[in-house]
Amino acid sequence: MDIVVELARNVLETNFERLSLTTVETTKKFILDTLGVGMAGSSAEGAAQVIDQVKEWGGREESTILVRGGRVPAPMAALANSVMFHARDFDDTHDGAVVHANAPILPAALAAVEKIGGCTGREFLSSMCTGIDLACRLGLAVGKAQERAGSEIKWMRTAVCGAFGAAAASGRIMGLDVESLVNAMGILLSTTAGTRQVVIDSALTKRMQPGFMAQAALQAVHLARRGVTGCREVFEGPYGFFRLYWDGQYRREELTEGLGKHFEVDGLSFKPYPCCRYTHGAIDATLRCVKRNGLKPGDVKRVDVHLVKHHFFDVVSRPFEIRGNPTVDAQFSTPYTVAAAILDGRVFLDSFEPERVQQPRYAEMAQRVFVHIDQDIVDPASMGPVTVEFTTCGGQRHSETVNEFKGHPRNPLSVEECREKFVQCAEYSVHPFPATRLEEISHKVMALDSLQDAGEVARLMAP
Repeated sequence: MDIVVELARNVLETNFERLSLTTVETTKKFILDTLGVGMAGSSAEGAAQVIDQVKEWGGREESTILVRGGRVPAPMAALANSVMFHARDFDDTHDGAVVHANAPILPAALAAVEKIGGCTGREFLSSMCTGIDLACRLGLAVGKAQERAGSEIKWMRTAVCGAFGAAAASGRIMGLDVESLVNAMGILLSTTAGTRQVVIDSALTKRMQPGFMAQAALQAVHLARRGVTGCREVFEGPYGFFRLYWDGQYRREELTEGLGKHFEVDGLSFKPYPCCRYTHGAIDATLRCVKRNGLKPGDVKRVDVHLVKHHFFDVVSRPFEIRGNPTVDAQFSTPYTVAAAILDGRVFLDSFEPERVQQPRYAEMAQRVFVHIDQDIVDPASMGPVTVEFTTCGGQRHSETVNEFKGHPRNPLSVEECREKFVQCAEYSVHPFPATRLEEISHKVMALDSLQDAGEVARLMAP
């Protein structure tokens, strides 16, 4: 029997009481974090275009477009909100699964909650936990397959794995049974996509692919509710998920080990910097080295960055060059992010504004940064170690090594740091939110398990 049945059953049968206090609190923190980066994403390039198009299409007023306002059909709201969540590349990442879990799953779940009405906070949290768990387990199953060592990675896991997590969470909220949820995932298999080419080409659609999948997930759930059937061997069939996207190379035990007992939301990492997670170790190490040794930009002659031999590090390792989109080019560049850390002593949203990226001093500093993918992988679930070696104009050498990137469960952001990030992100919202509203949103999210209607959160996020 295809694993889809066991996975669907776990999604629907995991009740709130089976979640540990830690898992519940972690889930709430990531929801707050995602809403914050969505506020910042509301003013990012691409958000207005997508939302204007969604509003032009119109339709039944079911679910809220966060921050920018308006109500549209649930799948359209999921698309619009996901684009904002992912637009700044500031949303969570599962370092082992390589999945931005909340970007496709939270918008689908929120849209479903508003459509049906009356979903309790506990049911919403349970749906989020199981949806995130499913998406991340799929990512781990293909990421940890030994046969994949050295294989070319063609698909963005956030999209192709996150799609099924979005269907799981929203399908549970909308009352599907096991048979219908299996059908929803089978329907979704027909539309699942997410190419890695968007990174290579610095395409604006990089920030939209999770939204396309959130929309597709809700469409699949709606069709399954009406009795439409989909593929049955969704994951393990001859043309199912693992063979179609991953050449049949996956570790089944990653899908089943601890299923229903351990939830991969506990393995998510917060992002302290709004750029590709694969640049974060170099940023961490650079900031530490600069501070520890009192280095000034004029002191730096050369920086050598040593990364682990991981499939994805090649994307961020090429010499910095502005090609099509300055923001995306910078977000996916270790030389640029290291240069920004040296020049500014910080890396935040303003570091990736086109006007900042195009200043000659950043390109000049980035030319002094050389990236080497030459460190052995110590822990497949970790992206470290990352080492930076500074050579000064005076001939001195300084180095710093980071094993766990900031934000990882073993090096987490504190609750206070999460709230601070939420408030800082709100400053970039296209519509200002007063401090009292931000406090109310924060309070409601952190008290979700006591809410009778989880839709209150979405309504508070309207302008």
